[in-house]
Order: sequence, then C-alpha cells, then structure tokens
Amino acid sequence: MTNTAAGPTAQSSGRKEATSSASGSVSGRERKRKMSPDEGSPDASPPQKLSPMSTSSTESTSSSTGVSRSSTSSQSKRKALGRPPISATSPAKKSSSAQSRGGSVSSSAAAGELKAPPSPADRTASNTGNENDNDDQQQNVRVVARLRPLSAKEIDEDSKQAITTTKTQSGTITVEKSRKFEYDAVLGPDTTQSKVYELTAGDTVQKNIFRGFNVTILAYGQTGSGKTFTMGTAGSGDDPSSDEKADSTTKLTPPSKGDGIIPRAVYDLFKKRASLPGGNDRVKVEMSYLEIYNEEARDLMYTGDPSKSPDLHIRDSKAEGVAVQNLSRHVVNSPSDVATLMTEASERRVTASTQMNAVSSRSHAVCTLYVTIAPSEDGDSVEDDNDASAEEVRSKLTLVDLAGSERLKRTGAEGTRMREGININKGLFVLGQVVSALSELGQQTQQNSSSTTKSSSSAHIPYRDSKLTRLLQDSLGGNSKTVMVACVSPSESNIEESMNTLRYASRARNIKNSAVRNVTSTAMSPTEAAALRRENQMLK
Repeated sequence: MTNTAAGPTAQSSGRKEATSSASGSVSGRERKRKMSPDEGSPDASPPQKLSPMSTSSTESTSSSTGVSRSSTSSQSKRKALGRPPISATSPAKKSSSAQSRGGSVSSSAAAGELKAPPSPADRTASNTGNENDNDDQQQNVRVVARLRPLSAKEIDEDSKQAITTTKTQSGTITVEKSRKFEYDAVLGPDTTQSKVYELTAGDTVQKNIFRGFNVTILAYGQTGSGKTFTMGTAGSGDDPSSDEKADSTTKLTPPSKGDGIIPRAVYDLFKKRASLPGGNDRVKVEMSYLEIYNEEARDLMYTGDPSKSPDLHIRDSKAEGVAVQNLSRHVVNSPSDVATLMTEASERRVTASTQMNAVSSRSHAVCTLYVTIAPSEDGDSVEDDNDASAEEVRSKLTLVDLAGSERLKRTGAEGTRMREGININKGLFVLGQVVSALSELGQQTQQNSSSTTKSSSSAHIPYRDSKLTRLLQDSLGGNSKTVMVACVSPSESNIEESMNTLRYASRARNIKNSAVRNVTSTAMSPTEAAALRRENQMLK
C-alpha cells in the first residue's frame, strides 16, 4: 500500500520540478534576451521560432546519433560472437548520393530556371544527329520556308515585294520590315532546286529510308505559291545537270536542273539501292499515287474505266499503321519507271484555271514509295552500323503535294470550281486544327520534361474529321520523320494569305514525332513485329 500511494506523489512532484525548471529556463532566456545588446531595447520583438528545416536537421542529428550508438553496441556483440562486422553507409554518404541523383533537377527547379527555346541550328542538330544511337527517335517536325520570286502577273500589276529574306540563310523571314518568323531554314527566290532538296529532304532520305524509318515530305501554301514546282510532281523536261551526267556504275540518269524534290529523292533512293551488296535483288521498291478530290480518295494509277475504279478506304493496318485499302501498287526498278508513272498519273489529276493560277491543282496528291529490304544471305548489313543482317527492313517515303488554300472572291470560282475550292479549304482547315492541337501537345511535353511535376495530357487530335488528316496521321505526330516546306508569295497583294501560311508553319515546328525503325526479325512475322512496335510507341 505504501508503494502504491507513493507512486502518484512522486510523479506529481516530478512534474512540478519539471515545470519549475522549464519556467526557470524560459525566464532565463527572457533575461538574456532583454540584456542582449543586439535587441536594442527590452520591448523588442519576441524571439523567432525555429524553422522546420532547422528542426528536422536537429531531429536527424539526434536520430543519427542513436543509430550510431545502437550500431556500435551491435558491432561489439558481433565481435564478441566472432562474426564479421557489418559495413553500413553513413547518413552523410546516403544524403550525398541522393543529392547526386536528384540534386541537379531540384536545384534548377528551385532556382526557377527556364530553358531558352532551341535555335534553328540546335533543332537541326537534334533532328539530324547521330542516327545510330537508338531505334526510337523523337524529334520535332522540320520546317523550311521557301519564298518564290514575283510572278509575271504580279509584275504587270506593279505589285511590291512585302516579304524578304536574308542572303545568309539564317532561318529568318521578314514581313513588311517589322514582323519576323524563324524556321529551320529559309530559302530565297534565287535558291536553286538542288539547294532546296539539299536543305529539306536530301539528308533525311539518304540516311533514314534504308535504316527502316518512315519519311514524309509535304508542301503547304496558298494557290500559286510554287508548291507543285517545289515538289516536282509535274516534271521539268530539262536536260540533266551539266555537272553530273549518267552514272557509269549505277546507269542512272541524274535529275535535271529544274526537277523538284520528288525526282531527286527517287534518284537518291535507287542510287543507294545500287550501291548495296546485291541491292537490286534484295531491295524491292513499290509505288502508289492517289488524290483526294472533293473529300474522295482516287487511285491515280488505275488505268481502267474511271467509273469502275474500286472505292478506296483508309484503314488502320497492324503491319503498316494507316493504310489505304484497294489502292494499287506498282513495282518500280529505276527513276525512269517512277517518272513515267507520275507523268501518266498527273494527266489524271484534276487541274483547272483560276484567276490566281493558270494550272491550279484541285486536289491533294499523295505519292508513296514502299521500300522492303530482304535479309542478307552473306551476313552483310544494310548500313555501316550495328544493324543485324538477319532482319527484314520496311520503310516508306511519303511525298505530299497539297492543293493551295484560296479565297472565292480572288479566284472568281463558280459552280464546280467553287465546290472544289470549298472542299480544298475544308481539308486544309482540319489540317490546321490537327497542327494546332499537336503543337499545343508538343509545348506541354516540352514544359513537362523541363519541370519536376509532370501533368498528363489527353488532348483530342481530330484526325478523322477529314480524309487528308486521316491519311497523314502517321506523318504528323506519329511514326515518321517529317519535313514541311512552306511556300510563300512575296507580293503585297497576297500578304494576308502569306501571313497565315507563316503562322501555320510556326505552329508545325512544335509537333513532335516518334519515329520507330520498322524492322522484322526472320523468326517473327511482320504483323507480330508491327504490333509490338505500335505497343511500344503507345507505352512511351
């Protein structure tokens, strides 16, 4: 009984002593604060509270001390039992290693640093960097602006030049001496066709097609801005370049001086095939050519009765991504074969004369070259890299000549021409919506990559609102390396349409594509390999 009664009394007295000692220490601190020369007067502000950072550091110090004590006793027990000691990493080392893993990111985020937008040179270096680093490459759409000279009609109308470029090819185009736009490259009126190809598609075609990457080149601009001439869908009829006659080794005739991007890309394609060991037997090239006229897909290489032409349907294919059902393909073995087929197809393409263009394209034309490279029996790889020779490589080169945007008041179109213009503008309007949505998505992705907190984006991309955008789904935001050529008129009479083209091209620079090598192992079917590639692309 005595022990039971004494317990609460002792605890009560202990609490009183603790309270008195605590009050004594507080009063002592107050006396020191009042007498401190730093405070200046006894009525100064109360002492500052300890910050959470200092509190946590104090707690961590005490906890680490406890850990070290328990660790010492544990090590002594193991030593007494004859067991080897346990090597433990000190808290300081753990903290330093954690800081080395994430300190650089957190410090930049805490400092509020923002990365400057990439310059055209930086973008070009990232887009055309080492192609052998990996099989999946994410990069922005490469945009090149081309300014044509004043036409004869514009000169007769005494129209002034409102858009200019610099002779240094700095990537800047100036509108009315005040507004400037920057692109990956800007080509002036004096730029030759060979230089246009070199700065737009030459490097992309030569390095990527035979490695299994899809490549897309498309021209955009108002009607009469020079898209068809730039792409070369109509041909030139000029003699071959004087500095490069027929190649004696490949027996291929080089493109003419006036040839556009398509004839030059086709020439490089077959020249590369001829240089490979057994290339003519291993590499198979097929060609398809279609137009989208009044929101209807037509096969331009169908030679039968147009009324009996099979209906074309755009479908999702496990092996090829977006594919066109019932579209004919023709095997081609030389650039002359491609030129012959394109000439015949161009005659079937719908064109008409308007007040702005004597030969105006009334449809969007898409020419596709399918490249299939069989595995090498001798163990030779396609490129001088680490590609396995026992692989089947598939790729496609998509060349797009878009119909130009037009205004009915300026073209003077009526009846059928007016309906064609409305459908052309509809497809281009949806294409602009797709570009804007992908541009915003690309900007969000760049912001998320530079910040520590990543936000998920579920933006809707209206690919299915038009057959044109549905067909270009892989080229814009998908599995392709894409180059866009924005063709612009310098005339002040077309300043409004030219400004729309330049704004459109600026937004397209923010689009990010995820190009994947289309390679199939011999132990796997092409359908299974394509399904795995699409799944990997969706999981990124």
